Amino acid sequence: MVDPDESATSASLRFEWTLDAGWSERSRFAAYHRAAAAWLAAKLRQPKVAGERSTRLGALRDELGELTTLTVTRSTNLGASLGAAAGSYEPEVDGFGPPRLRVHLAVEGSAGAADVAVRVNFPVGDHGPPEVTLAAIHPRPRTPPRPPPTDAERAILALSSAICTTPDDDAPRLQLADLWLAQGEPRGAFVRAQIAGDEATAQALLDRHGRGWTDGLPVAVDHRVYRRGFLCEARLACASADLHPVIDSPAWALLAALDLHLDAEAEEVLLTRAPLGGLRRLTGVRGTTAETTPLPPQVTHLHVRGDLLDCPAQLAALEVEVHAFSRLLMLSRLRRLSELALLRVVGEANPRGDSVTVLYWLLTRQPRRLVLAGRGVEGDEAWRLEVEGDVRCFTGDKQVGRRLRALIEDVARDSESPGRG
Repeated sequence: MVDPDESATSASLRFEWTLDAGWSERSRFAAYHRAAAAWLAAKLRQPKVAGERSTRLGALRDELGELTTLTVTRSTNLGASLGAAAGSYEPEVDGFGPPRLRVHLAVEGSAGAADVAVRVNFPVGDHGPPEVTLAAIHPRPRTPPRPPPTDAERAILALSSAICTTPDDDAPRLQLADLWLAQGEPRGAFVRAQIAGDEATAQALLDRHGRGWTDGLPVAVDHRVYRRGFLCEARLACASADLHPVIDSPAWALLAALDLHLDAEAEEVLLTRAPLGGLRRLTGVRGTTAETTPLPPQVTHLHVRGDLLDCPAQLAALEVEVHAFSRLLMLSRLRRLSELALLRVVGEANPRGDSVTVLYWLLTRQPRRLVLAGRGVEGDEAWRLEVEGDVRCFTGDKQVGRRLRALIEDVARDSESPGRG
């Protein structure tokens, strides 16, 4: 599979508007977006001074190299009271007003990329800065156009597309393997070995040559799983700037499982824009993201970090890790939890008060398999209760065990009482 074209384009500013309701005068906001971008570009062009290495902009200049693009990805209205409390932030635009804007920019250079947030004063008047383009601020030579693809490159692109659109068909995989073998690319032997079920040979090839076999996706080196020669499970730990260039890659469709270690913005970009049609298992998602961003409809197994108020309808298995069980009070009351094949909830080591109430309601839901666990100070498992039908198994802290046995007795007694629910 061929990585996407990473050649630099001519310098430009691109704006993707996401403004709070009530601030829809885009012509006025555009001026301040441009001012923020111009200010940051000018700062990044300035030579470093002694002692600046510890500052963020100084580090950016080291990591970015020559600027290629500066993209405004979103903006947030800080509001009058918060803006007044925050004080004055560069860049100072003509005038000053009560509300302020936080502008988020994706900055890319010849040597790297970064996400930067800049606060901008929003003036009262209708004046704005002049039109600004990155080419005018930071001129750079144009990159010569890439030569047209060879016949072999076109054939590889066509077969890569066929693999992603017909993932159950081995024919295009084997044809691509033959092309790679003819070019001396060891991945061709790897694809054939996996399809033939020769895992020993496949693993040896993967260990020796497979570090760069990412199919163009910004996945981590560890936690990769390949099936029939191509990536099917992976861990993502990158910034949104790393996702933007490859977000439309058809290779996402081959992934059946993803473990996320992303910031909130990168999670939203991935789930709303990547073609994740083959995804079944999604782990490491923030609770806020799971609440506000639609999941790929094929996902049946979800693992969430943090508070969760609702259970997506299509799930067969739900796992939640939360600081305290009490944070899941609304979730625990959902009758839909009883339809799950697996419900696993991890919370504090010594549940009390509202946390005990949550455990009570989780025990009443009776999913096919329920796993409750408490996490100790060092992150280890202090106790675990597994319930499957009439079978209950408890390990760990005996004091918590006595408390849970009392809860189970309460659930059994209340279930026999009419009108309880």
